[in-house]
Amino acid sequence: MATEVLEQLRVESLDLTGEWLGFYTGHFDEVVRIEQDGNYVQAVKITGDEYVPADEITWRADLRTGCGEGQIAEREFRNPRFVPGRLELVGPDKITFTWEGCGRVEFRRDD
Repeated sequence: MATEVLEQLRVESLDLTGEWLGFYTGHFDEVVRIEQDGNYVQAVKITGDEYVPADEITWRADLRTGCGEGQIAEREFRNPRFVPGRLELVGPDKITFTWEGCGRVEFRRDD
């Protein structure tokens, strides 16, 4: 029980707000802006690609559970949709997000 309490305190004191650099396999590195509202975080692309362009949500998640969803689309942002995903807190300056069935991206703080 003590471990769960410590983990919850760690999550509650964590602030992911800011710019992060994502290492998208098969693409170039992209910059996202993470916005946080309590335990909920959302990553919006600053630089986009041929699938999900700039100013669009790339993923969103609940910090307490790690459960979230990531946006995917066909080229030229056709048929955009959200698929289940998972956020993992690796450290204060490193996180990963996994799109179910689509792969994982590592993000490092960029500010």
